[in-house]
Amino acid sequence: MHPPAVIADSPRRWLRGRWVGFIVVTAAALVLGAQVGRGSGVVIAGVAAAIAVSWAAYRLPQTFVVGALLTGMVPQVLQMTTVLPTEWMTLPGGARLEDLFLVGMAGAAAWCIASRGWRAGTSPWARAAIASAVLFFGWALLEVARNLGTYGISALGEFRFRYLIIALPLFVAVRLSDEGSRRRMATFLWGASVPLVLAAIPVIGALKGWGIGAESRYLPASISLALLYGVAWMLIASRAGVLRVPTFLIALMTILGGVMVFVDSHRSVWLVLLVLVLAFLLLGELQLRRAWAWGLATVSIIGVVAIVAMSGGVDPLAYLSTRGGALVDPLSDPTSAWRIYLWQANLNELAASPFLGSGLGGFWNVYVPELAANVTVSPHSLFVQTAVKLGAVGLALYLWVSVTAARVLIKARSVADRLGASDRVLVVAGIAACAGSLAFHLTYSLEYAGLTWIGLGLAAAMGAEAQR
Repeated sequence: MHPPAVIADSPRRWLRGRWVGFIVVTAAALVLGAQVGRGSGVVIAGVAAAIAVSWAAYRLPQTFVVGALLTGMVPQVLQMTTVLPTEWMTLPGGARLEDLFLVGMAGAAAWCIASRGWRAGTSPWARAAIASAVLFFGWALLEVARNLGTYGISALGEFRFRYLIIALPLFVAVRLSDEGSRRRMATFLWGASVPLVLAAIPVIGALKGWGIGAESRYLPASISLALLYGVAWMLIASRAGVLRVPTFLIALMTILGGVMVFVDSHRSVWLVLLVLVLAFLLLGELQLRRAWAWGLATVSIIGVVAIVAMSGGVDPLAYLSTRGGALVDPLSDPTSAWRIYLWQANLNELAASPFLGSGLGGFWNVYVPELAANVTVSPHSLFVQTAVKLGAVGLALYLWVSVTAARVLIKARSVADRLGASDRVLVVAGIAACAGSLAFHLTYSLEYAGLTWIGLGLAAAMGAEAQR
Protein backbone atom coordinates (compact mmCIF):
# COMPACT_ATOMS: atom_id res chain seq x y z
CA MET A 1 0.00 0.00 0.00
CA HIS A 2 1.19 3.51 -0.81
CA PRO A 3 1.07 6.17 1.90
CA PRO A 4 -2.01 8.42 1.51
CA ALA A 5 0.09 11.46 0.60
CA VAL A 6 1.63 9.60 -2.30
CA ILE A 7 -1.78 8.38 -3.52
CA ALA A 8 -3.22 11.90 -3.30
CA ASP A 9 -0.31 13.45 -5.14
CA SER A 10 0.20 10.84 -7.84
CA PRO A 11 -2.79 11.87 -10.07
CA ARG A 12 -1.48 15.45 -10.12
CA ARG A 13 1.99 14.26 -11.13
CA TRP A 14 0.44 11.97 -13.76
CA LEU A 15 -1.58 14.82 -15.25
CA ARG A 16 1.40 17.18 -15.24
CA GLY A 17 3.50 14.58 -17.05
CA ARG A 18 0.78 13.95 -19.63
CA TRP A 19 0.31 17.68 -20.30
CA VAL A 20 4.04 18.15 -20.77
CA GLY A 21 4.10 15.15 -23.09
CA PHE A 22 1.14 16.51 -25.07
CA ILE A 23 2.84 19.88 -25.54
CA VAL A 24 6.15 18.31 -26.59
CA VAL A 25 4.52 15.91 -29.04
CA THR A 26 2.36 18.67 -30.51
CA ALA A 27 5.34 20.99 -30.96
CA ALA A 28 7.37 18.19 -32.54
CA ALA A 29 4.50 17.37 -34.91
CA LEU A 30 4.23 21.01 -36.00
CA VAL A 31 7.98 21.24 -36.63
CA LEU A 32 8.01 17.98 -38.57
CA GLY A 33 4.96 19.01 -40.56
CA ALA A 34 6.58 22.31 -41.51
CA GLN A 35 9.76 20.54 -42.58
CA VAL A 36 7.82 17.98 -44.61
CA GLY A 37 6.13 20.88 -46.42
CA ARG A 38 9.56 22.31 -47.22
CA GLY A 39 10.90 18.94 -48.33
CA SER A 40 13.64 18.87 -45.70
CA GLY A 41 14.25 15.19 -45.01
CA VAL A 42 17.50 15.79 -43.11
CA VAL A 43 15.78 17.88 -40.43
CA ILE A 44 13.00 15.31 -40.10
CA ALA A 45 15.52 12.52 -39.65
CA GLY A 46 17.46 14.60 -37.11
CA VAL A 47 14.39 15.39 -35.00
CA ALA A 48 13.23 11.78 -35.13
CA ALA A 49 16.69 10.56 -34.08
CA ALA A 50 16.81 13.07 -31.21
CA ILE A 51 13.43 11.89 -29.92
CA ALA A 52 14.49 8.24 -30.21
CA VAL A 53 17.80 8.64 -28.37
CA SER A 54 16.14 10.81 -25.69
CA TRP A 55 13.63 8.04 -25.01
CA ALA A 56 16.45 5.49 -24.92
CA ALA A 57 18.47 7.66 -22.51
CA TYR A 58 15.48 8.04 -20.21
CA ARG A 59 14.96 4.27 -20.13
CA LEU A 60 18.66 3.32 -19.94
CA PRO A 61 20.42 6.06 -17.95
CA GLN A 62 23.48 4.06 -16.89
CA THR A 63 24.02 2.75 -20.40
CA PHE A 64 24.03 6.27 -21.79
CA VAL A 65 26.46 7.58 -19.16
CA VAL A 66 28.83 4.71 -19.91
CA GLY A 67 28.35 5.28 -23.65
CA ALA A 68 29.16 8.99 -23.36
CA LEU A 69 32.34 8.26 -21.39
CA LEU A 70 33.42 5.45 -23.75
CA THR A 71 32.94 7.54 -26.88
CA GLY A 72 33.82 11.01 -25.55
CA MET A 73 36.53 10.51 -22.92
CA VAL A 74 38.21 7.12 -23.34
CA PRO A 75 39.41 7.65 -26.95
CA GLN A 76 41.29 10.76 -25.76
CA VAL A 77 43.67 8.41 -23.92
CA LEU A 78 45.34 7.69 -27.28
CA GLN A 79 45.21 11.29 -28.52
CA MET A 80 49.00 11.70 -28.44
CA THR A 81 49.42 8.82 -30.90
CA THR A 82 48.33 8.46 -34.51
CA VAL A 83 46.72 5.06 -34.05
CA LEU A 84 43.17 6.42 -34.32
CA PRO A 85 42.16 8.38 -37.45
CA THR A 86 40.90 11.89 -36.72
CA GLU A 87 37.40 11.21 -38.03
CA TRP A 88 37.06 7.60 -36.89
CA MET A 89 33.89 8.29 -34.86
CA THR A 90 32.28 10.74 -37.30
CA LEU A 91 28.84 9.68 -38.49
CA PRO A 92 27.21 10.50 -41.85
CA GLY A 93 26.20 14.15 -41.86
CA GLY A 94 29.12 15.30 -39.69
CA ALA A 95 27.78 14.30 -36.25
CA ARG A 96 30.00 12.28 -33.95
CA LEU A 97 29.14 9.10 -32.08
CA GLU A 98 29.30 10.77 -28.66
CA ASP A 99 26.75 13.34 -29.89
CA LEU A 100 24.06 10.64 -29.89
CA PHE A 101 24.61 10.01 -26.19
CA LEU A 102 24.81 13.70 -25.28
CA VAL A 103 21.70 14.62 -27.30
CA GLY A 104 19.84 11.71 -25.74
CA MET A 105 20.86 12.82 -22.25
CA ALA A 106 19.86 16.42 -23.00
CA GLY A 107 16.41 15.33 -24.14
CA ALA A 108 15.91 12.93 -21.23
CA ALA A 109 17.09 15.54 -18.72
CA ALA A 110 14.69 18.09 -20.24
CA TRP A 111 11.83 15.62 -19.86
CA CYS A 112 12.73 14.87 -16.22
CA ILE A 113 12.97 18.54 -15.36
CA ALA A 114 9.76 19.48 -17.20
CA SER A 115 7.79 16.69 -15.50
CA ARG A 116 9.02 18.05 -12.13
CA GLY A 117 9.27 14.58 -10.54
CA TRP A 118 12.91 15.21 -9.59
CA ARG A 119 11.89 18.18 -7.40
CA ALA A 120 10.22 16.06 -4.71
CA GLY A 121 11.93 16.84 -1.42
CA THR A 122 14.80 18.80 -2.92
CA SER A 123 16.02 22.06 -1.39
CA PRO A 124 15.67 25.50 -3.00
CA TRP A 125 19.42 25.51 -3.66
CA ALA A 126 19.19 22.18 -5.49
CA ARG A 127 16.36 23.51 -7.62
CA ALA A 128 18.37 26.69 -8.23
CA ALA A 129 21.37 24.63 -9.38
CA ILE A 130 19.28 22.73 -11.92
CA ALA A 131 17.44 25.88 -13.01
CA SER A 132 20.69 27.81 -13.51
CA ALA A 133 22.13 24.98 -15.64
CA VAL A 134 18.95 25.01 -17.75
CA LEU A 135 19.16 28.80 -18.12
CA PHE A 136 22.80 28.58 -19.22
CA PHE A 137 21.92 25.85 -21.70
CA GLY A 138 19.01 27.93 -23.00
CA TRP A 139 21.12 31.07 -23.30
CA ALA A 140 23.70 29.20 -25.36
CA LEU A 141 20.91 27.97 -27.67
CA LEU A 142 19.68 31.56 -28.07
CA GLU A 143 23.21 32.51 -29.11
CA VAL A 144 22.93 29.77 -31.72
CA ALA A 145 19.57 31.05 -32.97
CA ARG A 146 20.75 34.64 -33.40
CA ASN A 147 23.57 33.52 -35.70
CA LEU A 148 21.78 30.89 -37.78
CA GLY A 149 21.11 33.41 -40.52
CA THR A 150 24.81 34.33 -40.67
CA TYR A 151 26.64 31.07 -40.08
CA GLY A 152 23.95 28.47 -40.72
CA ILE A 153 24.47 25.06 -39.19
CA SER A 154 27.97 26.06 -38.06
CA ALA A 155 26.33 27.93 -35.17
CA LEU A 156 24.74 24.69 -33.97
CA GLY A 157 28.00 22.85 -34.61
CA GLU A 158 29.94 25.15 -32.31
CA PHE A 159 27.31 24.74 -29.60
CA ARG A 160 27.65 20.97 -29.95
CA PHE A 161 31.43 21.17 -29.79
CA ARG A 162 31.72 23.55 -26.82
CA TYR A 163 28.61 23.33 -24.63
CA LEU A 164 26.47 20.24 -25.36
CA ILE A 165 28.57 18.33 -22.83
CA ILE A 166 26.72 20.22 -20.06
CA ALA A 167 23.90 17.73 -20.66
CA LEU A 168 26.06 15.05 -19.00
CA PRO A 169 26.14 16.36 -15.39
CA LEU A 170 22.59 17.66 -15.71
CA PHE A 171 21.33 14.22 -16.78
CA VAL A 172 23.34 12.41 -14.10
CA ALA A 173 22.03 14.77 -11.41
CA VAL A 174 18.33 14.30 -12.21
CA ARG A 175 18.28 10.71 -13.51
CA LEU A 176 20.62 8.59 -11.34
CA SER A 177 18.25 8.54 -8.41
CA ASP A 178 19.51 5.53 -6.45
CA GLU A 179 22.79 5.06 -4.62
CA GLY A 180 23.58 1.75 -6.32
CA SER A 181 23.57 3.24 -9.82
CA ARG A 182 25.69 6.18 -8.67
CA ARG A 183 28.21 3.83 -7.09
CA ARG A 184 28.45 1.73 -10.26
CA MET A 185 28.97 4.82 -12.41
CA ALA A 186 31.64 6.16 -10.03
CA THR A 187 33.46 2.83 -10.13
CA PHE A 188 33.28 2.76 -13.93
CA LEU A 189 34.56 6.34 -14.20
CA TRP A 190 37.43 5.48 -11.85
CA GLY A 191 38.25 2.39 -13.88
CA ALA A 192 38.32 4.40 -17.11
CA SER A 193 40.40 7.17 -15.49
CA VAL A 194 43.03 5.26 -13.50
CA PRO A 195 43.61 1.54 -14.26
CA LEU A 196 42.81 1.92 -17.96
CA VAL A 197 44.95 5.05 -18.38
CA LEU A 198 47.92 3.60 -16.50
CA ALA A 199 47.67 0.34 -18.47
CA ALA A 200 47.69 2.36 -21.71
CA ILE A 201 50.96 4.19 -20.95
CA PRO A 202 53.26 1.39 -22.24
CA VAL A 203 51.15 1.17 -25.41
CA ILE A 204 51.28 4.96 -25.89
CA GLY A 205 55.04 4.99 -25.33
CA ALA A 206 55.56 2.20 -27.85
CA LEU A 207 53.39 3.95 -30.44
CA LYS A 208 54.71 7.50 -30.15
CA GLY A 209 58.18 6.88 -28.73
CA TRP A 210 59.51 7.39 -25.21
CA GLY A 211 60.63 10.77 -23.99
CA ILE A 212 60.24 13.39 -21.28
CA GLY A 213 59.21 16.99 -21.67
CA ALA A 214 56.40 19.24 -22.81
CA GLU A 215 57.02 18.16 -26.42
CA SER A 216 56.80 14.44 -25.59
CA ARG A 217 53.61 14.09 -23.54
CA TYR A 218 51.74 10.83 -23.13
CA LEU A 219 48.31 12.17 -22.17
CA PRO A 220 46.28 15.26 -23.09
CA ALA A 221 45.42 17.63 -20.27
CA SER A 222 41.83 16.37 -19.98
CA ILE A 223 42.96 12.77 -19.39
CA SER A 224 45.73 13.83 -17.03
CA LEU A 225 43.03 15.67 -15.08
CA ALA A 226 40.76 12.59 -15.19
CA LEU A 227 43.66 10.55 -13.79
CA LEU A 228 44.11 13.04 -10.96
CA TYR A 229 40.40 13.04 -10.08
CA GLY A 230 40.32 9.25 -10.27
CA VAL A 231 43.25 8.86 -7.88
CA ALA A 232 41.64 11.34 -5.47
CA TRP A 233 38.33 9.42 -5.48
CA MET A 234 40.21 6.13 -5.12
CA LEU A 235 41.98 7.32 -1.96
CA ILE A 236 38.87 8.59 -0.17
CA ALA A 237 36.67 5.72 -1.41
CA SER A 238 39.11 3.03 -0.30
CA ARG A 239 39.42 4.64 3.13
CA ALA A 240 35.61 4.72 3.44
CA GLY A 241 35.33 1.06 2.42
CA VAL A 242 33.47 1.91 -0.79
CA LEU A 243 36.23 0.71 -3.12
CA ARG A 244 37.69 -2.67 -2.15
CA VAL A 245 41.08 -2.86 -3.80
CA PRO A 246 44.27 -4.26 -2.16
CA THR A 247 46.28 -1.59 -0.38
CA PHE A 248 49.44 -2.29 -2.36
CA LEU A 249 47.54 -1.68 -5.62
CA ILE A 250 46.12 1.58 -4.25
CA ALA A 251 49.66 2.69 -3.37
CA LEU A 252 51.05 1.57 -6.72
CA MET A 253 48.37 3.36 -8.75
CA THR A 254 48.76 6.50 -6.62
CA ILE A 255 52.50 6.62 -7.20
CA LEU A 256 52.24 5.85 -10.92
CA GLY A 257 49.42 8.38 -11.33
CA GLY A 258 51.45 11.03 -9.56
CA VAL A 259 54.45 10.26 -11.75
CA MET A 260 52.40 10.69 -14.92
CA VAL A 261 50.88 13.97 -13.70
CA PHE A 262 54.35 15.37 -13.05
CA VAL A 263 56.05 13.88 -16.13
CA ASP A 264 53.41 15.19 -18.54
CA SER A 265 53.70 18.57 -16.79
CA HIS A 266 50.33 20.05 -17.69
CA ARG A 267 50.51 23.11 -15.46
CA SER A 268 46.73 23.44 -15.43
CA VAL A 269 46.58 19.97 -13.83
CA TRP A 270 49.28 20.95 -11.34
CA LEU A 271 47.14 23.93 -10.39
CA VAL A 272 44.13 21.63 -9.91
CA LEU A 273 46.29 19.39 -7.71
CA LEU A 274 47.05 22.35 -5.44
CA VAL A 275 43.34 23.22 -5.32
CA LEU A 276 42.40 19.62 -4.45
CA VAL A 277 44.94 19.47 -1.63
CA LEU A 278 43.54 22.70 -0.19
CA ALA A 279 39.95 21.46 -0.61
CA PHE A 280 40.68 18.16 1.12
CA LEU A 281 42.41 19.98 3.98
CA LEU A 282 39.39 22.23 4.48
CA LEU A 283 37.01 19.26 4.29
CA GLY A 284 39.07 17.25 6.77
CA GLU A 285 39.76 14.49 4.24
CA LEU A 286 43.49 15.22 4.34
CA GLN A 287 44.73 15.43 7.91
CA LEU A 288 48.07 16.97 8.80
CA ARG A 289 48.59 14.46 11.63
CA ARG A 290 48.89 11.81 8.92
CA ALA A 291 51.31 13.92 6.92
CA TRP A 292 54.00 11.24 7.17
CA ALA A 293 51.99 8.95 4.88
CA TRP A 294 51.40 11.70 2.32
CA GLY A 295 55.03 12.76 2.66
CA LEU A 296 56.17 9.21 1.95
CA ALA A 297 53.95 9.03 -1.15
CA THR A 298 55.20 12.43 -2.33
CA VAL A 299 58.87 11.48 -1.85
CA SER A 300 58.24 8.22 -3.70
CA ILE A 301 56.64 10.05 -6.62
CA ILE A 302 59.42 12.64 -6.79
CA GLY A 303 62.03 9.89 -6.60
CA VAL A 304 60.51 7.92 -9.45
CA VAL A 305 60.12 11.11 -11.53
CA ALA A 306 63.80 11.99 -10.93
CA ILE A 307 64.96 8.50 -11.94
CA VAL A 308 62.80 8.49 -15.08
CA ALA A 309 63.91 12.02 -16.02
CA MET A 310 67.62 11.33 -15.55
CA SER A 311 67.34 8.12 -17.55
CA GLY A 312 66.05 10.29 -20.41
CA GLY A 313 68.88 12.80 -20.08
CA VAL A 314 66.71 15.47 -18.45
CA ASP A 315 67.66 17.43 -15.33
CA PRO A 316 64.55 16.86 -13.14
CA LEU A 317 65.03 19.97 -10.97
CA ALA A 318 65.53 22.26 -13.97
CA TYR A 319 62.60 20.66 -15.78
CA LEU A 320 60.16 21.01 -12.87
CA SER A 321 61.31 24.54 -11.97
CA THR A 322 60.99 25.67 -15.60
CA ARG A 323 57.50 24.22 -15.97
CA GLY A 324 56.35 25.32 -12.52
CA GLY A 325 57.84 28.80 -12.76
CA ALA A 326 55.04 29.89 -15.09
CA LEU A 327 52.55 29.46 -12.24
CA VAL A 328 54.37 32.26 -10.41
CA ASP A 329 55.48 34.40 -13.36
CA PRO A 330 53.37 33.52 -16.43
CA LEU A 331 54.94 36.09 -18.73
CA SER A 332 58.36 34.47 -18.27
CA ASP A 333 57.15 31.37 -20.11
CA PRO A 334 56.48 31.64 -23.88
CA THR A 335 53.40 29.39 -23.82
CA SER A 336 51.82 31.14 -20.84
CA ALA A 337 52.62 34.58 -22.25
CA TRP A 338 51.05 33.57 -25.59
CA ARG A 339 47.84 32.62 -23.81
CA ILE A 340 47.69 35.82 -21.78
CA TYR A 341 48.22 37.97 -24.87
CA LEU A 342 45.51 35.98 -26.68
CA TRP A 343 43.09 36.46 -23.77
CA GLN A 344 43.69 40.20 -23.77
CA ALA A 345 43.11 40.49 -27.50
CA ASN A 346 39.88 38.47 -27.37
CA LEU A 347 38.54 40.41 -24.40
CA ASN A 348 39.21 43.65 -26.28
CA GLU A 349 36.94 42.31 -29.04
CA LEU A 350 34.23 41.81 -26.41
CA ALA A 351 33.77 45.58 -26.18
CA ALA A 352 31.71 45.47 -29.39
CA SER A 353 28.95 43.48 -27.66
CA PRO A 354 29.71 43.09 -23.96
CA PHE A 355 26.36 41.71 -22.79
CA LEU A 356 25.41 39.40 -25.67
CA GLY A 357 28.83 38.47 -27.01
CA SER A 358 29.44 37.55 -30.64
CA GLY A 359 27.23 34.46 -30.54
CA LEU A 360 28.13 30.96 -31.68
CA GLY A 361 29.22 29.88 -35.13
CA GLY A 362 31.93 32.36 -36.10
CA PHE A 363 35.57 31.43 -36.58
CA TRP A 364 38.20 32.58 -34.10
CA ASN A 365 40.32 35.27 -35.71
CA VAL A 366 41.86 38.04 -33.64
CA TYR A 367 44.91 40.26 -34.08
CA VAL A 368 47.34 40.01 -31.16
CA PRO A 369 49.62 43.10 -31.04
CA GLU A 370 52.26 41.47 -28.83
CA LEU A 371 52.62 38.65 -31.38
CA ALA A 372 52.17 40.91 -34.42
CA ALA A 373 49.95 38.24 -35.96
CA ASN A 374 46.39 37.05 -36.31
CA VAL A 375 45.54 34.02 -34.17
CA THR A 376 42.81 31.72 -35.47
CA VAL A 377 42.39 29.30 -32.55
CA SER A 378 40.22 29.42 -29.45
CA PRO A 379 41.57 31.40 -26.49
CA HIS A 380 42.26 28.28 -24.38
CA SER A 381 40.09 29.44 -21.50
CA LEU A 382 36.47 28.60 -20.81
CA PHE A 383 36.01 31.96 -19.07
CA VAL A 384 37.34 34.00 -21.99
CA GLN A 385 35.60 31.76 -24.54
CA THR A 386 32.24 32.13 -22.76
CA ALA A 387 32.62 35.88 -22.30
CA VAL A 388 33.42 36.39 -25.99
CA LYS A 389 30.81 34.00 -27.40
CA LEU A 390 27.98 34.30 -24.86
CA GLY A 391 28.73 37.72 -23.41
CA ALA A 392 28.65 38.89 -19.82
CA VAL A 393 25.21 37.30 -19.41
CA GLY A 394 26.50 33.88 -20.43
CA LEU A 395 29.58 34.16 -18.20
CA ALA A 396 27.46 35.25 -15.23
CA LEU A 397 25.13 32.28 -15.78
CA TYR A 398 28.09 29.88 -15.92
CA LEU A 399 29.47 31.27 -12.65
CA TRP A 400 26.02 31.04 -11.05
CA VAL A 401 25.81 27.38 -12.08
CA SER A 402 29.14 26.77 -10.34
CA VAL A 403 28.10 28.65 -7.19
CA THR A 404 24.72 26.93 -6.81
CA ALA A 405 26.18 23.47 -7.51
CA ALA A 406 28.93 24.02 -4.93
CA ARG A 407 26.36 25.28 -2.41
CA VAL A 408 24.25 22.11 -2.79
CA LEU A 409 27.31 19.88 -2.35
CA ILE A 410 28.66 21.78 0.66
CA LYS A 411 25.24 21.67 2.31
CA ALA A 412 25.06 17.90 1.74
CA ARG A 413 28.55 17.53 3.22
CA SER A 414 27.35 19.26 6.41
CA VAL A 415 24.68 16.55 6.92
CA ALA A 416 26.87 13.62 5.86
CA ASP A 417 25.33 11.35 8.49
CA ARG A 418 22.20 11.19 6.32
CA LEU A 419 24.15 9.85 3.35
CA GLY A 420 25.25 6.34 2.55
CA ALA A 421 29.00 5.67 2.49
CA SER A 422 29.22 5.79 -1.31
CA ASP A 423 27.20 9.01 -1.52
CA ARG A 424 29.33 10.68 1.16
CA VAL A 425 32.41 10.01 -0.95
CA LEU A 426 30.65 11.28 -4.08
CA VAL A 427 29.67 14.54 -2.39
CA VAL A 428 33.31 15.13 -1.39
CA ALA A 429 34.43 14.24 -4.92
CA GLY A 430 31.84 16.63 -6.33
CA ILE A 431 33.08 19.51 -4.16
CA ALA A 432 36.66 18.79 -5.19
CA ALA A 433 35.68 18.62 -8.88
CA CYS A 434 33.76 21.93 -8.60
CA ALA A 435 36.83 23.66 -7.18
CA GLY A 436 39.21 21.89 -9.55
CA SER A 437 37.11 22.70 -12.61
CA LEU A 438 37.19 26.42 -11.89
CA ALA A 439 40.99 26.21 -11.85
CA PHE A 440 41.22 23.99 -14.93
CA HIS A 441 38.85 26.16 -16.94
CA LEU A 442 41.24 29.08 -16.65
CA THR A 443 43.21 27.46 -19.48
CA TYR A 444 40.94 24.78 -20.96
CA SER A 445 37.32 24.07 -21.86
CA LEU A 446 34.69 21.71 -20.47
CA GLU A 447 35.77 18.07 -20.06
CA TYR A 448 34.11 14.76 -19.24
CA ALA A 449 35.66 13.56 -15.98
CA GLY A 450 35.16 16.66 -13.85
CA LEU A 451 31.60 17.22 -15.09
CA THR A 452 30.69 13.59 -14.37
CA TRP A 453 32.04 13.75 -10.80
CA ILE A 454 30.06 16.95 -10.24
CA GLY A 455 26.91 15.33 -11.64
CA LEU A 456 27.35 12.26 -9.42
CA GLY A 457 27.89 14.47 -6.37
CA LEU A 458 24.75 16.49 -7.12
CA ALA A 459 22.75 13.29 -7.67
CA ALA A 460 23.94 11.99 -4.29
CA ALA A 461 23.09 15.28 -2.56
CA MET A 462 19.61 15.50 -4.08
CA GLY A 463 18.96 11.82 -3.46
CA ALA A 464 19.63 12.35 0.24
CA GLU A 465 17.34 15.41 0.28
CA ALA A 466 14.51 13.44 -1.35
CA GLN A 467 14.77 10.71 1.31
CA ARG A 468 14.45 13.10 4.26
